[in-house]
Amino acid sequence: MKLPQKRDINAGASKQTNGMKAEMSPKPRILFVEDDQDSREVTCLFLKSQGFQVICADNASQALQIAKDQHVDAYLLDNWLPEVSGPELCRQIRRFDSHTPVVFYSAAGHATDQEAALNAGAQFYIVKPVEPDDLVNALRSVMPCWNPLG
Repeated sequence: MKLPQKRDINAGASKQTNGMKAEMSPKPRILFVEDDQDSREVTCLFLKSQGFQVICADNASQALQIAKDQHVDAYLLDNWLPEVSGPELCRQIRRFDSHTPVVFYSAAGHATDQEAALNAGAQFYIVKPVEPDDLVNALRSVMPCWNPLG
C-alpha cells in the first residue's frame, strides 16, 4: 500500500485574479495612489515598516495599469487626483475588480467627498491628517485574513 506524499499546502499557492495567476504574497500588497510626492513617499515608507508591501502610483492611468496587471490585497486611494477624481478611479477599478477592498486616504474631508467615495465602492474613508496607527488599523479591518504576526 502506497501512502500519499506529505505536502505543504501553502507551497506554490497562487490566486486567480483578473483572469491572471498571481503568486500569493506573505505580506499584504497595497496599491497606494497619491499624486503628492512627499505624502506618497512618507506613507509608503511607513506602511512598509508596518509589514505591508506597497506599490505606488501617482496618477489614475498608472494605477489602473498596475491594478489590471498585478494582484493587490487592497487599494489605498487619494480623493484628489490630477486626471480623474478618486471616486471615479474607484468606479473604474470596480469594473474589473469588484472584491478587493478600497480605502480612501485623503485630506478631502467633506461629507460629500466621503459619500461619493463610499458610493463608488470604497469600504473605508480616512481623513488626513490621522494617527499612523489609525491608517494601519483601517487597512487591517478591510483585510481580516491578514495575520500581522504570521
